[in-house]
Amino acid sequence: MRTDRHAQSMISLSAAATTDLIAAPSAGHIEIDHINLLPSGGANTITLDFGADSVAYAFDDNQGFAFDNTSGDHPIVADEATAVTITLSAATLVTGFVLYRVVGEQ
Repeated sequence: MRTDRHAQSMISLSAAATTDLIAAPSAGHIEIDHINLLPSGGANTITLDFGADSVAYAFDDNQGFAFDNTSGDHPIVADEATAVTITLSAATLVTGFVLYRVVGEQ
């Protein structure tokens, strides 16, 4: 029986820096089922890093983004015991939230 830990994290950032969006689990890996981002106050390039893989999105002011794993079988998967980080290219406000599971955590 799978005993994934389900959790959410609110996003409210405004520094041009790299920040842990989801802390690294001591065991297992993170699977993201939903992420919602809304930059406001100016254009911003947002990079999400999952370990060996990362994706970058260039946003105009107030241009939103949502990823939703509605089928349940295509999550964004981070490397084992790795944090998910978010990097903002500009010091503009980015808000949103992420819904995720930690799989394989004992």
